[in-house]
Amino acid sequence: MTYPVFASGDVLDASDMNAVGLWLVNKTTFSAASTVTVDNLFSSNYENYRLLIQFSRSTTINPNMQLRASGSATASNYQIQGIFGDNTTISGSRSSGAANWDIFGGNGAGNVFQVIDLYGPNLAANTGGMAWTNNNYSTTIISLNYMIAQNSTTQFTGVQINTNTGNITGTIWTYGYRN
Repeated sequence: MTYPVFASGDVLDASDMNAVGLWLVNKTTFSAASTVTVDNLFSSNYENYRLLIQFSRSTTINPNMQLRASGSATASNYQIQGIFGDNTTISGSRSSGAANWDIFGGNGAGNVFQVIDLYGPNLAANTGGMAWTNNNYSTTIISLNYMIAQNSTTQFTGVQINTNTGNITGTIWTYGYRN
């Protein structure tokens, strides 16, 4: 299939618009934040979502993510299974029943680039997903690949990133997958 290309002044019909697969739902920029909250993000408009997250840090921090519903973070029932790799080793880990997704990691100053696909966050069913992270700091690059889940039937509407210490500066782009 050829991707649609639009020019200024074009009249777009339904077949043109229906060919677009990802729709930008929200862009949130934050600066020197220890907590980043984005509400009214997930709705019945889309079943699945992609989050692109980029942030920088000036010190060692261990950010985590929680899903939000009714204006507050949900702090239970998170599952994660991941593979980590750096310049010298590859290892894996698993957690169950955690208070968040501890998926960003980071030693020292650097940048984090992450892609998260969430499946059904606004459905009254378990939320699943995949996450890929490239974590650059100093002379080391760490890659993290995760399978994630939130085992409750809560209909989530947003996300929250928390840091254990220090601040982050960056952007979250959220896209809805056209089904």
